[in-house]
Amino acid sequence: MGLSSPSVAQYHLRKLSEFGLLREEPEGYVVDKTVFNNIVRIMNLAIPVQVGYVAFFAASVLFFVLFPRPLTFTSTYVFGLFVVIIGLFISIREVVNTSRQA
Repeated sequence: MGLSSPSVAQYHLRKLSEFGLLREEPEGYVVDKTVFNNIVRIMNLAIPVQVGYVAFFAASVLFFVLFPRPLTFTSTYVFGLFVVIIGLFISIREVVNTSRQA
């Protein structure tokens, strides 16, 4: 791992244990808590998985508004648009919550 000495490794293991991220057992160290849950790393960038859902629902809203717009608003069209907008807002909320946890 590129550490200069065993004491440096022991120091970092002790700090991780103090923060409750791992615990020591007879077999060795065990991870207690996942820090980056639902995060995808691309190079040095950490992106919440839910960003893909936001992109999907945003594209769906644009598609609903721009392309199949009927001359008169039917209940099916309004319901579909409503469902897609709700999905977009829920996805955005999940991205914000995941970002706060990381």
